[in-house]
Amino acid sequence: MYLPKKLAWLIFLLLLYFDLSLTWFVAGKEGNPLWQSLVVKYGFGLVGLLIIPLLFLSFMVLIKVAAWFVTKVDKTPDSEEILFTALVIIYATYDFYLLFLLPRFGYLGTRNHRVLIPVLIIPAIIYALVAQSLAKKKK
Repeated sequence: MYLPKKLAWLIFLLLLYFDLSLTWFVAGKEGNPLWQSLVVKYGFGLVGLLIIPLLFLSFMVLIKVAAWFVTKVDKTPDSEEILFTALVIIYATYDFYLLFLLPRFGYLGTRNHRVLIPVLIIPAIIYALVAQSLAKKKK
């Protein structure tokens, strides 16, 4: 009940570039305050193309470390694949929000993006708990 690692990484990479293209072509400006000053100073194209590989590598290391920890502490088989799939769910939910919900409904009643954190994380947590339970039963 999870994506194979290579497929999950491919989908995640495509979602990162899709998010970049939405920012670039639809919004026309960087909305993330973390990257805004870099975009103003160096330009959108350069920063966008440099950030994607850095994000990809950062998430790869984070998932590998978290999966190692989950495997050691919780003894969950296939924890790396479960975490990869949860990450894909989070990014797919976010891109779905950007593409379909934001233009029609705005910022869900607020301009604060932190309100989205539960909306993004809850489906991934539900998935991870169900997948973990099934993986342990299969074991």
